[in-house]
Amino acid sequence: MNILVGADEIKNMLIAKGFSANHINLADSVYVLPTEESIKKFGERYYQFLVNNGLGTWVQEIWDCDDFALLAKSLASIDNAIWKKQAGNDDCSLGFGIAWVIDSYGGHAINAALYKDPTGKLDINFYEPQIQNNPDTKEPYAICLEKLPLDSFRAFSWCYF
Repeated sequence: MNILVGADEIKNMLIAKGFSANHINLADSVYVLPTEESIKKFGERYYQFLVNNGLGTWVQEIWDCDDFALLAKSLASIDNAIWKKQAGNDDCSLGFGIAWVIDSYGGHAINAALYKDPTGKLDINFYEPQIQNNPDTKEPYAICLEKLPLDSFRAFSWCYF
């Protein structure tokens, strides 16, 4: 069953999380919420896309966090458009976007996904869109869109869904 959420509910939740109302961009009025399973499957496809196109390596100012986050958002939107066409449902956008956060290193672009917790409360998860390296071998491994803890950020700057 698909869970649909309106833009006003999303904006109110983001404000409660610390985003400024002036820096929340919701391009559509209704969003379908991705599941953990759909994000995991998308992360695997996204990783393969990066590797197959030689885009897995971070390059300062050329191919860095904002580029990774924008590509993940774009590919997720394409997946959603294909799914909507196949399902005959074209009345919602995907609750997967981009957020600019302040962490211990400064500003950082990541991806964000909306979800409802077990009590039915709307919430947000954050995901790192860059390929992570295995700490032992230093080789890339297929965990793209690794979930990031909310307390790893000092502040939130803006978000776009």
